[in-house]
Amino acid sequence: MKTCVSYFGNKIPSHAKEDFINIKEHNCDSIILTFSEEDAMYYHKTFIKITEIAHEIGLEVYIDPWGVARIFAGEAFSNFINLHPQTRQVLQTNRSAPAACPNNHKTVEFFKEWIDKALECKPEGIFWDEPHLYLDWEGIGDNSLACFCEVCQEKFYSKYKYPLPKRTFKISDNISEKNLAIYEITPEVQQFRYDTMTDFLSTLTKYAKSKYKNIKNIVCFLSTFDEKAATDWNSIAAIPEVDILSTSAYYLLGNRPISYITQTVQKIFSVADKYNKPVQLWIQLFGIPKEKTEEVRTAIQIAKDAGIKNIAVWGYKACEYMSHFSTDEPQKIWDTIVKEEFKKFL
Repeated sequence: MKTCVSYFGNKIPSHAKEDFINIKEHNCDSIILTFSEEDAMYYHKTFIKITEIAHEIGLEVYIDPWGVARIFAGEAFSNFINLHPQTRQVLQTNRSAPAACPNNHKTVEFFKEWIDKALECKPEGIFWDEPHLYLDWEGIGDNSLACFCEVCQEKFYSKYKYPLPKRTFKISDNISEKNLAIYEITPEVQQFRYDTMTDFLSTLTKYAKSKYKNIKNIVCFLSTFDEKAATDWNSIAAIPEVDILSTSAYYLLGNRPISYITQTVQKIFSVADKYNKPVQLWIQLFGIPKEKTEEVRTAIQIAKDAGIKNIAVWGYKACEYMSHFSTDEPQKIWDTIVKEEFKKFL
């Protein structure tokens, strides 16, 4: 049984040490340590030290490309897409999206540099956090699909021998997980989008293994928007260099019933069993209203009863320091519920 918590927002080693002791006392054996573009550029040696401290306390560390190039999830900005606007994804409406294209060689080379810096921290693994083609989280008001940049157009034509089609008007829906037909794309276009993300993750995980063969690659799937995100769980799970499959069961984020956790567990197990790979499940600790506080305990228990042996929570102290995702009773959730429920996993 394994227990994990995400850790972000602090770059002061002495404070990190106090927090890591607290995390250990709350029955966690590992952390996801976010490592944004800013962190890699300005705090690299600091993160080497922070990782050393975590190891001294007895925690495993998995580095997260938090918001890097806006291909991975995370509340962090990307300077790469500002410095290299030619790498940006292009939407069906021909609008430039604030995220880099995985098919662009400059993007791939940038990520290899990020991997090099992450591995210098000597973590146990890399946590590939909810990879996706552009989703309108930034609120630019364009929910059409990506990517239709020149690189993608050339690559698509080379494979299918006809131009990559795109719409010329704005998509008005917010969420269309199950109906790609409204985007008027062909099956070949969707397959191309899937192949884009699979090939990208294959390249990154293979590169990480080539630099350090014992590194563990965890791919955390976005449990919603999966078709728009263009992540084919099966094809990504089949990548030999992917060691652990992960996903989030953030049912409150989409105003779903708590049974969504069971559905999510069933989905990830159905894929993991095919490829004989272990599973990690994430439980939401952010944005929890007071009336849902005790449901956190229920959510963890549901995951445990469903057979999850590697459970993680986002994030440390129920994200009490992140006002954007404020939780009404973070101290109770962290100091009582998580501590008690995680103890059952020992």
